Amino acid sequence: RYFSEGRATFKVVNGVDVTKLYETQQKLVDAKEALRNKAEEIEREKRGQIAEEIHHKIGGSLSLIRSELGDLSLNGNPEFNQKIRFLENKVITAKQEIGAIVFMLSPLKNHSILFSEVLQSIVEIQRKKLNIDIKLHTELADTPRNQSIESFICNSIQELSTNAKKHGNASTVEIEVYRQNDRVILTVEDNGAGFDPQSIRHFTMDSGFGLTNIKDKIEQYGGKMKIRSAPTGNGSLFLFDIPMERFADGH
Repeated sequence: RYFSEGRATFKVVNGVDVTKLYETQQKLVDAKEALRNKAEEIEREKRGQIAEEIHHKIGGSLSLIRSELGDLSLNGNPEFNQKIRFLENKVITAKQEIGAIVFMLSPLKNHSILFSEVLQSIVEIQRKKLNIDIKLHTELADTPRNQSIESFICNSIQELSTNAKKHGNASTVEIEVYRQNDRVILTVEDNGAGFDPQSIRHFTMDSGFGLTNIKDKIEQYGGKMKIRSAPTGNGSLFLFDIPMERFADGH
């Protein structure tokens, strides 16, 4: 029962005032939330520092190597030049991979890079790495930027496409990232062997990210994950539904 003058001031349960207990519980909840926010802030700062170091040191070294390879290609030997071009392509691919890693560590450091462009880079890297056909379709106009969620989407695409190839022996993966009213939707569909969605608690990917981790993470954003799959060889479909208001949080 609540006793108040216009509002609840204390609560009595079985004749005992438990107001202090409820106040203490609320303080614990508030403290836990403040701690989580502080931890995320520290994590963002560290990611930003690491991203900057990777960009300047490793990215700079790769640019220098490419420049030196360009100078070597002035040699008139066709066979030698062919090897140089091969190495140049490897350097270009490495720079793309570095760019994607830097973005995932700290995607809001550079607003000039569109999220759709980073997604395209990641898909291209996965396409070459896995040697499968990966299609990407994005419609994200006027969608707010959110570092944490964008990193989550990038990681999920990498993990799910890798899993489709390695465990499902898929030859094609289709990815869609789009805005639907007040939601952002991510779908990842493959033509692999499929699996039993009920077994995801025992299903961990090579990186340790795992489907249970993906599910837990998306629930932190107030979103939902749906899986349509079966071990019948008809592929798998993952659908992530994230409320737009979480993007507007900005972090």
